[in-house]
Amino acid sequence: MNMIIVILALMQACWMLFDGIHVLHKGKYFGPPTPGPWRHMFIKLGVNPLALGPLFITLGLCWFIAAYALIFNFTWASELVLLCAIASLWYLPIGSIIALIILILIFLG
Repeated sequence: MNMIIVILALMQACWMLFDGIHVLHKGKYFGPPTPGPWRHMFIKLGVNPLALGPLFITLGLCWFIAAYALIFNFTWASELVLLCAIASLWYLPIGSIIALIILILIFLG
């Protein structure tokens, strides 16, 4: 089950890192001209979704660290994966789905 979590964590890490770098470089996220449904939450909070590139990069790097920690069996790996998954629940739709699958796998454990 850890290998499935590692693969999902790496998928999340790669996409968030790529999209964060893309929005910083191009001024928009990869794909359609407007960000996904997650943008509504940030707009209601008064945050410009296009200014979240550093958040995406940071969370992507945290996912990479979590995957690395799982692969090498660090004692704190599960806690970091849990934190990353909870921190990614807002990232509708795909990020939320991956995070939920990871949370389910952790709790099934």
